[in-house]
Amino acid sequence: MLLENHTIYAKRLIVSLLLITSLAVTYGSFYFTQINSEKNIQAYFDFRVREAVSLIEIRIKAYEQVLRGTGGLFNASKTVEREEFKRYISSLNLAENFPGIQGVGYSIIIPSTLINNHIEAIRSEGFPAYSIYPEGERDIFSSIIYLEPFSQRNLRAFGYDMFSEPMRHKAMQKAIDNDAMSLSGKVRLVQESGANDQSGFLMYLPVYENGKPHTLLADRQENIIGWVYAVFRMNDFISGVHGEQAEDLDVEIFDGDIISDETLMFDSYGPFSLNKQFDNISYKINQINVVNHIWTVRIRPSSLFDSRVNKSWPLFVGVIGTIASFTISFIFWLLLTGRERAIKAATNMNMKLIKEQWRLSCIIEGTHAETWEWNIQSGDVFFNEYCAEIIGYKLSELEPITIKTWHKNIHPDDLQKSADLLTKHFAGELPNYECEIRMLHKDGSWVWILAKGKVASWTDDGNPLLMFGLLQEINQMKLTEKALRHQSQHDALTGLPNRMLLTDRIQQAQFIASRNNKKLALMFIDLDKFKPVNDEQGHHAGDFILIKVAQRIKSCLRDSDTVARVGGDEFIVLLPTIEREQDASGAAEKILDVLNTPFEFAEQSLSITSSIGIAFFPEHGNDGSTLIKNADTAMYCAKGDGRNNVKIYQPN
Repeated sequence: MLLENHTIYAKRLIVSLLLITSLAVTYGSFYFTQINSEKNIQAYFDFRVREAVSLIEIRIKAYEQVLRGTGGLFNASKTVEREEFKRYISSLNLAENFPGIQGVGYSIIIPSTLINNHIEAIRSEGFPAYSIYPEGERDIFSSIIYLEPFSQRNLRAFGYDMFSEPMRHKAMQKAIDNDAMSLSGKVRLVQESGANDQSGFLMYLPVYENGKPHTLLADRQENIIGWVYAVFRMNDFISGVHGEQAEDLDVEIFDGDIISDETLMFDSYGPFSLNKQFDNISYKINQINVVNHIWTVRIRPSSLFDSRVNKSWPLFVGVIGTIASFTISFIFWLLLTGRERAIKAATNMNMKLIKEQWRLSCIIEGTHAETWEWNIQSGDVFFNEYCAEIIGYKLSELEPITIKTWHKNIHPDDLQKSADLLTKHFAGELPNYECEIRMLHKDGSWVWILAKGKVASWTDDGNPLLMFGLLQEINQMKLTEKALRHQSQHDALTGLPNRMLLTDRIQQAQFIASRNNKKLALMFIDLDKFKPVNDEQGHHAGDFILIKVAQRIKSCLRDSDTVARVGGDEFIVLLPTIEREQDASGAAEKILDVLNTPFEFAEQSLSITSSIGIAFFPEHGNDGSTLIKNADTAMYCAKGDGRNNVKIYQPN
């Protein structure tokens, strides 16, 4: 009996020790999970903050290209008529492609001595009520003469002198001083009516007299003729930039580096108490450089943010661990009859449950993001359902999932880039893995994806073990970048390269020609008798002829040659490689011949001719601007010699 009591006592002691050990392990798991959960919530919040700031910067960069493209329109043309400006801005489809831009316009400088002549000229265009406001005496006036879309709120800005208002004046002068794009501070737009007003800001790019220098400040002050500018209403600008999860964050944007009611430009939820202190996870402050102008962005999580992250996981681990500890101890007590297999089974069950607790503590669920986990040593990969949906699959269709599944769906051209970045991250050269890749969609198309991740644990010998990360579809962003790049480098009417792209190709051709001791030729083509056709038959006929001229010129050239439209009826042809000067002359004669053929438009036969000037590298210039100037000079000689002929540049 005494032995039996000792045995029972020993078993109770063993079970008690097992329970205490299990509870201790559960507490350790709870404590580790709680710390890890807080770190992951903070990391996710930091990621969302970085993403929010990055999306603002991406949007402003895209809109900078709109203004640069408009500036390029003026730089490539001697004059830009109101209708031409309207067609160009309409082709950008601002409302759909660039939400938040209230309008794109053009403001000119007017000396006080010419103010009456200017007002009469604008009124003669069909605006009898036009005048410049605010009224008053000053040496220099400015006036908004083009603004598209020219409707609704924007009609109030027609004739406004922005140079007379201090905040706008500062930004416009800064654009001249630095010969660069500039951004105004917080302003009240003249488009506002008093109902549903928003803070506003403007972006300016200086426009100089065509062909005049603007390298030095004195040159810029002498030759400035106005500014192209973009108008933004702040709430409209931010709307939609942060996507479907925008309500997760309370975002405030302040003008400059001072946080105050006066500098507040945007508040997505409601004002912060400016004097209240928050802990680090409650808010983040970032300063971003927007066109060389500082914005302060303050962000804190909203109540919706808490609903997207699983803060109850540590409690879940503690409750499950406690239940498991008592359950295992109870089962162990029942099996503590000496049967070795039962003891081993209970021990294995306990170890599996503990291991599962530790593994699950590293994964944060409930973010509704495309998350993945990779065991680098075994090759096993765990995706959530959202990852599969990005490429058009259900998760079950991709199983069994390994790292080979990932590699099979990556574009071959992106596979090595991804591998190189992973290698650098594993070696400690990069703090995180971040790579833009294309993945094969189920429908056969390629989808742009931004993959981000970080190694979370390492083996004892220092090799990466577990890695966690996110996937994000960026297809639309890539399409927008491509469209903006094409718009900034091509003529909107003919689709030909514009002066910007032509200049780049001339530089490349000069480099290759210099290296290989070869010649290149530049042709300046101006259409004869185009203006009468355009004036008499209308702009539709003129546009038709310009498009057909572009096609006919291209038909006379090689694939390696470039034809660009640089003005209303002016074209430049680059022949990057020629053996003899006669090669360029022969091509020019072909162009003369094809342009002499009448154009059939609306059952009418319209005739024009062309005058062509040719300059050669290196004989007539060692840089693109000199070659263009000399070819232009030769073209005017051709016009002076009766038109419809070709002239080669002759010094003096």
